[in-house]
Amino acid sequence: MKKLWIVVFTLVLLGCGGGGGYLTPKVLIPPSAYVVIPDPSGTWKGTIFYGDGSNDDIGGLIISDGRGRFTSSRGDMFVINSLSTNANTIEFGFTAFSALDTFFESGLAVVGGTFTGTFTERKFFDGDFVFDIGESARLDMYYDYGPDYEGGASLNRIAGLWVDGFGSVMTVYAETASTGTAFMQAANGCVTSGNITTIDRFNIYDIVFLIELCGRYDGVYSGLGILDVLQYDSRGTFVVRLDNGLLPYAPLFHRP
Repeated sequence: MKKLWIVVFTLVLLGCGGGGGYLTPKVLIPPSAYVVIPDPSGTWKGTIFYGDGSNDDIGGLIISDGRGRFTSSRGDMFVINSLSTNANTIEFGFTAFSALDTFFESGLAVVGGTFTGTFTERKFFDGDFVFDIGESARLDMYYDYGPDYEGGASLNRIAGLWVDGFGSVMTVYAETASTGTAFMQAANGCVTSGNITTIDRFNIYDIVFLIELCGRYDGVYSGLGILDVLQYDSRGTFVVRLDNGLLPYAPLFHRP
């Protein structure tokens, strides 16, 4: 919980009778005199209901500074920005990237929009996506209880070799406990390199990758990653969710 204290000043009349009196301020902080700002950070999973009647599983994370990434099982990625909560409501702007080589109903691959809904901390949030182009979708999300988000962040935890779904090997080097680098060269010649840093005490990482020699996929990709130690592989899965402003990049890396 984030707590914003409200200081209440009470004027107390001291002294009485013919001698008169004077006013002096007294500071009181009653237990109920604070505003609670619900914290939406954590990992979430649920269902997205598209305007065309289809639905899909979706999951992702929100971090303490209000950034977030959600990816549906068909590959659409939603990048959260300008998030705010107030009592039992949640609002945020987003940029949506359709899965590679697919498009939203409008025929566009990248669209912006807003989300407004109801929210209960560490339980659920639901509401409506409204795209700038007029499309809409419904989102129902539930807090994903588990050790992944709450676990400590350290480059030492993710240092070493990782293999993506195409068999390409990525090496992560831990320079310190909070900073590291990564390098990968795929069989098709694509080269990926970049930086990985911790954000706070939670098991979330800031990632900036440069992809080169890869045709239309070339560019600087940024976003978030999380070390998932249960859902996919007991040895750990490094879940990466990035974009370059035009294309999403969402690989799952497993230990070899």
